[in-house]
Amino acid sequence: MAMAESSAVAPSDIALVPREATALAMAGGGFLSLASFSGLIAGMLRVRGKSLGQERPTLSGSGLLDHYGTISTVSGGSWFLAELAYSASFRGLIEEIAANPDSAGELFNKRWSDPWIDSFTGGDNGFKEAFAQIAEKFGQPGLAQDVRLLGTLWSSGLTWPNFLNQLLDSTAAISADTPLGAPVEDWANGKLWMLGHSLVTPSDGEQGSVYSGVKGSTFYSCDRTTPVYIPAKFSITLGAGTGAAAPVPYCAPSALAASTSLRWETPNTGFCFCSSNHRAKSQPLGDFSNLTAAAGSLPLCQTVGCSSAFLGGFLLNDIVAKIKSALHGAFPLWASNASEGKAFEAAEKIVETIRNSGRPATLQQCDDLADLGVRALIDGAYTENTGIAHAVASGATDVTAFISTELEQLFGMFQGSPTESQSQGVTFLSYSIFAEHHTEIRDRVTEFQSLVMPEGNRVLQGLVVGTLVVTTMQNDSFGITGGRQVTLRIISVSSSLSIGYAEDFREYGVFLGQLVREYSDALAMEQNSNTMDEFVRQMAR
Repeated sequence: MAMAESSAVAPSDIALVPREATALAMAGGGFLSLASFSGLIAGMLRVRGKSLGQERPTLSGSGLLDHYGTISTVSGGSWFLAELAYSASFRGLIEEIAANPDSAGELFNKRWSDPWIDSFTGGDNGFKEAFAQIAEKFGQPGLAQDVRLLGTLWSSGLTWPNFLNQLLDSTAAISADTPLGAPVEDWANGKLWMLGHSLVTPSDGEQGSVYSGVKGSTFYSCDRTTPVYIPAKFSITLGAGTGAAAPVPYCAPSALAASTSLRWETPNTGFCFCSSNHRAKSQPLGDFSNLTAAAGSLPLCQTVGCSSAFLGGFLLNDIVAKIKSALHGAFPLWASNASEGKAFEAAEKIVETIRNSGRPATLQQCDDLADLGVRALIDGAYTENTGIAHAVASGATDVTAFISTELEQLFGMFQGSPTESQSQGVTFLSYSIFAEHHTEIRDRVTEFQSLVMPEGNRVLQGLVVGTLVVTTMQNDSFGITGGRQVTLRIISVSSSLSIGYAEDFREYGVFLGQLVREYSDALAMEQNSNTMDEFVRQMAR
């Protein structure tokens, strides 16, 4: 194994940067992100432990993440951080992997993948099991697992919160009623955590549907022209308690006018012969103080769910919305203006009633949706998938970014990149927050250091590291001012695995095992250590 030659900008000394100006960003990518970041942290912890003479290093004892004052996550990165910060068993798993790298894959599968698979295997749904067994006979264990998972969710409710509750409970013993301000593991205490997601704000003919069917649709839109999504984030000082307020605003004051209201519509019923829909208008959305004043009381599973609701954008697609309504499913999460940590509970109560009725909202329900200011929250990937933008907006000038999918998502933050893209019928937005042109950054990224993978690696394809020193430009959607210098330290892992589509979940254990071993071996080699060890050394300074 060898590192390619590079002329990338040399890293500055992170130890000279104040703790409050340093951030760790963890990108979205579902199960692939969780496995990637588990392997990276375990591998770094092992190397850090060796430098300290610790045979069984711990996150708190090694100081590996001590210098980071802020952690910004999206989607699968939020899954990982939630488990690492709120679960003693998962934190212990990562430390056990660091102490036993040769058994990393087996440990991960035994204590994470297998409990997850077991949580949706079995039961009395013969139809589900028959299809799963057919998939297994055709050599498709991943598809069989997906069939079993969907069958289990079907019986309990085909909603994203149900999926997240099952995932966090089975793999990390995090209960559904755990609040965002709950006690955390020692290594995480006092850090600022931001969970990036997207507020759905359709306008100018676009609609966000809570129900769509042959009898009509119930939907909302904004009363003024807005981007279809607004970047947003939940935030908490980890371990601060259920009464703690959010340390940073929910969204940038310049992103959405506080006077913006939502217009809910549903078909007229009864003896009304009007051709138009019944309409109800919400109070102005304001500053979202109900989500920030008592952020510690918000449910952890729901906030993580908002950050990772990757199917949520389909509520803008009427065809998919009709299919979802027919299945009584819910892809986004719904929040309201209710206070004291009840923002999700109040919204989900009325949305679930409408969903289970199999018909559009009644006139009273439409009025209730408007009175509560109910709106959809979806995956942060719809506005920015790396977590870097929220970190920079919070004041960070030195950001270490873990990325588990293609580096293309990095380029969208630089000038000249397309501001909008379409994928499978849904819209994704990109926001330029750095002044450099994306073509220049693409050239500089080609100079990053790349670890050459041995031929025997079946699922781990590459590991790339490099540093960019860039300059911010003004961006009102994130509330970023121009002219600030920011150091980006990129660690990107590539794999043949997807984020979770029809994959055998045990393959993520294989991938993690290869990542831990190859990462540790790379750091041990003289030609690699000068570059690779710099990241670990500076992370722990």
